[in-house]
Amino acid sequence: MTTLAVDNSARIAQATDSSLKPQESDLISARRDSGHASHRDANITRKPIVTAVSGCLATSQYPIPSNLDEFVQNPGCPRANEAADGDHPHGSEDNKKKLTVMQQHVEFFDRNKDGVIWPYETFLGFRAVGFNIFFCLLAMMIIHFGFSYPSLDSWLPDPFFRIYIKNIHRCKHGSDSGTYDTEGRYTPQKFEELFSKYDKDNKGGLNLREMWEMTLQIRNTFDFFG
Repeated sequence: MTTLAVDNSARIAQATDSSLKPQESDLISARRDSGHASHRDANITRKPIVTAVSGCLATSQYPIPSNLDEFVQNPGCPRANEAADGDHPHGSEDNKKKLTVMQQHVEFFDRNKDGVIWPYETFLGFRAVGFNIFFCLLAMMIIHFGFSYPSLDSWLPDPFFRIYIKNIHRCKHGSDSGTYDTEGRYTPQKFEELFSKYDKDNKGGLNLREMWEMTLQIRNTFDFFG
């Protein structure tokens, strides 16, 4: 079965140094860690963290990454503009730090880079990736019918079903991997879990069978849209 490589760090920006002053940077805020570290950490008793128990077989079947913090600083802390992972601890070199990682993710489909994704641009984007015409049409209709309205600033629907990138965080749906939070930030830990849980033979990607297993495993009860 054809392996579908999963790597969404290809067009993601590196974060700027958090020491920059607001007028010298487009960042609103930046943190060097999650903010939880303090002098009190020295008094915390360290002990092994249990990630699997015999009472729930799923915790053994779907393990979480081990020692990820050796490769990525504070992997559980969501990044606003940096899609870090085990192979790219600082994301990519693209100069898109004004955008959240979720915005960067969908900006690929904004072919003319005006901040608005038209249905035909989604079609062209999927064609550029290599999908057939039928799949491109289907994806275009599903995506714009489902995500256009949440991305609008108006209460009135858009007759052209456009998607506005600035509000793409409103389009986060249920039954997802949790890689993005509700503000469009990216969590390395959740991304790496996709591979530790479903890439059973450690090939560095997911095939169709594994992607289907993932879809079934992460679904939420009665979440028909997600």
